Amino acid sequence: MKKSIIILATLLATTLVFSENVVPKASIGKSVKHQFNKNGSKYFEIKFLDISYTDSTKNGCNAHYKIQLKAVGQKVNFEDAAPVPFVGVCPRYGLHHHKGDDKNFDAMTTLYKGTLTAGDSSIVQLNYYIRAEQTVPEYISYNKKPIVELAYQYDVQEYETKMQATLLAQQKAREEREAERKRIQEEQEKAAIAERSRCDTLLTISYLANWVGASFFTKDNIERDLNIDPVGYSGGLVLYNFPKCGVSMEFSGLEEVCTELSFRLYGEEGMQMKNDLLEYGYTLVEKKKDLVAENNFRDMQYGTHSVYKCKLKNGGYSVCELLEGQAFMFTFYRSAR
Repeated sequence: MKKSIIILATLLATTLVFSENVVPKASIGKSVKHQFNKNGSKYFEIKFLDISYTDSTKNGCNAHYKIQLKAVGQKVNFEDAAPVPFVGVCPRYGLHHHKGDDKNFDAMTTLYKGTLTAGDSSIVQLNYYIRAEQTVPEYISYNKKPIVELAYQYDVQEYETKMQATLLAQQKAREEREAERKRIQEEQEKAAIAERSRCDTLLTISYLANWVGASFFTKDNIERDLNIDPVGYSGGLVLYNFPKCGVSMEFSGLEEVCTELSFRLYGEEGMQMKNDLLEYGYTLVEKKKDLVAENNFRDMQYGTHSVYKCKLKNGGYSVCELLEGQAFMFTFYRSAR
């Protein structure tokens, strides 16, 4: 019974020691002194110049401490002044004690390797990883005695904020890429529409009548203005793919003037082109039955071969030969009479 009373008294005393010797917590600007004598003339000082947290994940983050160490009154060996995790209650100190022996924590960053002479100071950087599941603080200790408690809170909010910012940045990047893709697509569509419009405009009677055989209507000008390239060559003719149909052109002279232009239309488009021809002022000068070869000579049949002429304001005539079979085959060229 007496032995039990002694143990209880010891525990109560330990509790009092613990409450009276609360270890101060690290904070920016916080200064903590570890005294070596009672009058306070010999001590070393730990001052926290900055504390920051980075690289938060769902598992933890990195803590960074910028610390100033100062020795006063005597030299100080800081080999033992290192962060040591404490995980239990030690009756000897009335505080948390470290798990295992000191060698288990050699991998942790040493606060300062070496000795400071009296009056000297040094600024050091302490970095360590805080686990998300960590629930107890860590301390900077000296000779196994805690001096100052390190802030151990895992900054979940910082991680969540970072992740939210990352997701927002990724979403913004996707939206910007999509907007850029749409912009390019719209520009390409506009360019394609403009090119189609120019090609379709060329295949109208007024342009065919006045441009085919004109000195400015050269191969270079046609390809540059319509943004087209040849797709083939056959019997001295240059072949192009227009949006509406295939077109063949014959070029003459050093300037490569287009002196003949041919294309084929079907159905209503062909009939409309024939009507436009008559409405513009072309008149029929010759008409006869002729053998028409279709589909690379696989289909042979008789059709109508008509020749139309239109007098031009600048002199000469625009001639259109129309061969009507399964399709309407138009050939335009210029003649002096």
